Amino acid sequence: MKLFSWIAAPEWAVRLPSALFGLATLIPLHLLARRRLGNLGALVAITVWALSYTQLVYANNGRNYSELIFFLVVALHALVILAERLARGDRLRTSGMALVGGLYAVGALGALYTHNTAFLYLFAINAALCAWQLVNAPRRASAFMVRLFAFNALPILLWLPWLAVMLTATSGFNWLEQKSVLQALFALAVTIRPNDVPAPAALVFFAALAGGWASVIWRTGLTNLLIAFHLAIYPALIWLVGLVYVPIYMERIILIATLGAALAMGALAARVRPLAAGPGLAALALAASLASAMAYPLRGEAQENLGAHLVQDWRQAIAESETSRRDGPMAFTICETFSWPVAATYAGEGRVHVHRPGQYWDMARDDWTSLYGQSVRDRLETPLGEVSGPTLSPADLHERYSRIVFLQAAIYCQGTEAEQIHSELTGTGFRKAGSRDYRGLTTHDFLR
Repeated sequence: MKLFSWIAAPEWAVRLPSALFGLATLIPLHLLARRRLGNLGALVAITVWALSYTQLVYANNGRNYSELIFFLVVALHALVILAERLARGDRLRTSGMALVGGLYAVGALGALYTHNTAFLYLFAINAALCAWQLVNAPRRASAFMVRLFAFNALPILLWLPWLAVMLTATSGFNWLEQKSVLQALFALAVTIRPNDVPAPAALVFFAALAGGWASVIWRTGLTNLLIAFHLAIYPALIWLVGLVYVPIYMERIILIATLGAALAMGALAARVRPLAAGPGLAALALAASLASAMAYPLRGEAQENLGAHLVQDWRQAIAESETSRRDGPMAFTICETFSWPVAATYAGEGRVHVHRPGQYWDMARDDWTSLYGQSVRDRLETPLGEVSGPTLSPADLHERYSRIVFLQAAIYCQGTEAEQIHSELTGTGFRKAGSRDYRGLTTHDFLR
């Protein structure tokens, strides 16, 4: 991301790595699906994946989830090959094993350094493969497990420096509550299904998904394991364990569940091909997924457990605020430092101040870099006042600006702090002139 931001303007440069990793994921996914489902099944699987609403959201996002999925699918493809060969008794020195093991190490290490949940995923999928071998060939299970552990030794060893960093970090990330079982199931359903389709279409999609899963349960154990792991086992594990420290169940954390849906749809296509229904099923999958792809920008109101807050119209909100401005200088205020770069990027003339109780931080890029450029432990333990620059009181704002626009993000600025901003601004002589709702945030106008 830093490399791309050096080359070009911020917004598309920050989003481009995720888009490229999202496209690149189709390669190992196709290889994995073709190995288990044949050519038709693989084509249907990657079509469902490529046009998945949830995948498109994160391939258009400036965060690291698209990169994480790429590395996980690379690791999974290599791990499936290793499991197949180890299950039939191949030794570690067998031709090609070192190459596949190296591919697994690259994918696993890339995932481990991209997001902490990769450790849980890799541990769980390796454990699931060991259980699969124990059920199918218990006499060879011990040798299978030892050899599989040997392939995990290198990425684990190279991951230890980051593990040491993790162990020194605070466990204070507790601002999201655990979801109930029904909420978790609903979040999983929204993650894997097409977006914004009528209930009958969603039922058809889930019926096809269930049919694809059922078609492989008694035919080939490993394909069934891959579908069951991604649709049920791993989401359940995330619900129980969460994001390293506490249970946090959100669609971006269970994003890999879409792999189970893609494989299940591909399995159904591979199964019904002799009945000449394959092309029809492929067309159905294409139509459902294409509808999802076209509808994803139109997602409804924010829901914290579904990640809808990731679609935020900062650009439109700020642009309309600036074009509708009255005479005199204006400024924006937000209530947390995290969103300062995007707000400052889109703000053409108005300054962006970060709210703190009773004062407004005139934040600059160097301030933001000094805060988020620290190590995890230092950043979390450093009082915000130690890294802040000059601040303005509410009275200073009233003297300097004729208009203040409060940018209230849907996932932040709720409750007491939002009320505090309103009372501080109106208490110094600003009057509330109205609000406008956008996807993921609301703007509040205060005029002098």
